[in-house]
Amino acid sequence: MTQRISFLLAGTLACASTVGAQGARPMEVPAGPSVRFVVVVLTESGRPVTNLERQDFTVWDGTVKRPITGFRVIPEGVGAVEISLPGGNASAGGRRGDGERPDGSGGRPGRLPRYEITFEGAIAAGPEEFHTVGIGVDRPYLRVMTRSGYYAKSR
Repeated sequence: MTQRISFLLAGTLACASTVGAQGARPMEVPAGPSVRFVVVVLTESGRPVTNLERQDFTVWDGTVKRPITGFRVIPEGVGAVEISLPGGNASAGGRRGDGERPDGSGGRPGRLPRYEITFEGAIAAGPEEFHTVGIGVDRPYLRVMTRSGYYAKSR
């Protein structure tokens, strides 16, 4: 009888430890496709900010904070970028009345340094599902300029 109780107790403990181990594993959530945003960061006066690193940025996909999976700096003069602010204010892509650009590029288009930020996007529940994205910088008085979101893809 004692041997039978010991065997039953050992079997119960073995099953409990297996269930506990399964419950301890993190739930796997399928990752969506990578989403890439090109970001320009300017000071209040319109000068480009060139010394930011991955940890300076935060990505919000709607209300969900997304980890940054890829980051690189696109140097000044590589590719082209043209940015204008609403209301005709001068910006990295606009011109001031004196013909000089506020970014100090001497009026040459496409001279701004940029940051490329990649994160895993959401999986769409249906077709044409738009996700609003907010990309922030943890330094005060800086403007982050990028597109407003992306269309999630379904599996």
